[in-house]
Amino acid sequence: MLAAVAEYEQLGHEGLREHYGFGLAGFSRMVLDNKRYDAHTIASLAQRYGAGHWPLPEELTGGEEAIAERLEQAGFVVERGAAAEADVPARAPQLVLQPRGLKAGAPRHFTDTVRDGVALADIEKYLGEDAGLMRELYPGGTVWLWGSTPCSVPWHAKTKALEGRRVGDDVFFYHSHHFIARARILHLMRNSELARNVWGADEEGETWEHVMALGNVEHFTPAVSAKPVLSHFALGSSLRSLTLKSASDYANAASLFPGGGEGPGGAGVRPTTATAPGGSTLRDRIAALNIPGEAKRVAADRPESLALLWASSRIAKEKPRLLPLPRLREEMGPLLADFSEREAEDASNGSSFEWLRHDELWEVRGSFEDLSLEGAPEESDEAPPIVGLSLPAAEKLKNATTRLETVATLCRGALGGIDQRELLQRVGLGGYENAQGETSDTRPDGAALLPGQREAEHEETAGPAGRRKGGYSRIIRNSAYAQQVKELHGGRCQVCGTQLEHGGRSFVQAAHIRGLGAPHNGPDVLGNLLCLCPNDHALFDGFAIYVDEHWVVRRMDGGASPGELRRVSEHTIDASQVAYHRALCMLSAPAHQ
Repeated sequence: MLAAVAEYEQLGHEGLREHYGFGLAGFSRMVLDNKRYDAHTIASLAQRYGAGHWPLPEELTGGEEAIAERLEQAGFVVERGAAAEADVPARAPQLVLQPRGLKAGAPRHFTDTVRDGVALADIEKYLGEDAGLMRELYPGGTVWLWGSTPCSVPWHAKTKALEGRRVGDDVFFYHSHHFIARARILHLMRNSELARNVWGADEEGETWEHVMALGNVEHFTPAVSAKPVLSHFALGSSLRSLTLKSASDYANAASLFPGGGEGPGGAGVRPTTATAPGGSTLRDRIAALNIPGEAKRVAADRPESLALLWASSRIAKEKPRLLPLPRLREEMGPLLADFSEREAEDASNGSSFEWLRHDELWEVRGSFEDLSLEGAPEESDEAPPIVGLSLPAAEKLKNATTRLETVATLCRGALGGIDQRELLQRVGLGGYENAQGETSDTRPDGAALLPGQREAEHEETAGPAGRRKGGYSRIIRNSAYAQQVKELHGGRCQVCGTQLEHGGRSFVQAAHIRGLGAPHNGPDVLGNLLCLCPNDHALFDGFAIYVDEHWVVRRMDGGASPGELRRVSEHTIDASQVAYHRALCMLSAPAHQ
């Protein structure tokens, strides 16, 4: 309950709706220390922290009144008031496609209120009844806004978008055939006075009064081609109007967006762009754990690195980021004893976790004097402290590529010299050392199936490829995409340009950039495929070559580059999957590379 209350206070109800997909507040409020919290939301969060999962349907029988009664039975004060649209089901985000605009002032407006943000103090007097909520949503004092002028045509796409968009939807900003940023809607307002004071008015005197308050703003550098998305939704060659797509349409097109489904509409929550305190990004902070050449520093950082690796595994498994200290002792103790290069009694010493109090990547709620990992906590009426990753760090690690880069940074730093396969298996991150993944096609003896044995027809899916059960686990691949990628490249390898044919049959292969097996769970779509000769396919899957940010093929041993990856306009390659493969190469490379 304490962890649930702490997160409620940190995010607020609207923030929790955006973060987890809760419905609107119900009619009952739990009262604690003269503060009021939506009872249903608090109970659901507490169940997740206490049991490790969201409430099951059978655990919510009786509706909101039953939840209120259970809270009262547990000793909490519950007030019942007028209904505020109770029992609204959780909703997946819709997709809002937002042109930045070409008129004079549009670039400046975007820079001022989406890229840089607006000081809340400067606009608070124009917010009216929304002022209190905006203070809760933006405790740091900087607000990110975008507005739209009204549209009087009932059937117009803009009118439908203005009427249908909602809190929690994802917004992609478009300019000149590219997406330049994305964000999530935290609040919606219609406020002409606010708009006039922030952006002025257009040449017809209209204001951008349909205002979105935004969070999780991420700018794309370089900008990302919008062609696959516009083509998928049959929107023409350019985006000409504010457009809304349903949650199901968004989910079906997830692989076409930056992140390949790991973004706002994917299985996970898109990471925020906030940096850790001190101005460093998560990867910078983790990389700084190990200073080469300082053996003493490396030894001291191994427990910290193990803790971050363990926390990354919890995020990958969608477990709560915070947990009680006794459970932390239970899960982390054996890892520290086995892998921290210290005697077991030293690994259990309280000083091993003293840094939790001061490290910005971690959050400690509640006070405790003894951080030791051995022995049961003393009997006490006080609830144990709650410990875990900070919210910004946990959000970033929900992105599969960021998580992989983090694991690679840790394993190549203070955790170097440890058997990586054993370590990753122990923390629940096994499979990274294999390009195909742990649940890729294998026979019962563990040998990989030959390419010809893997083909199986199925429909395209934007998420992880499906599985077919038999004598062994078999990934269902779409042979149509394999054939298509070969035809688009004329049977030539995209790395070396070789065209292998014999008897009218091509011998190039369709190679998945991000493997289909766990933990990669790559999508079986055209954007996740390359056309490669058998030699370069083996090098690519063996982490001997990779494609850099400028589409140049590089060798991991530092040898001469084969040149730029051969591409054709009809085959749009998902850059996020290429980045994922680069991170795999970093994890698998010897330390000297």
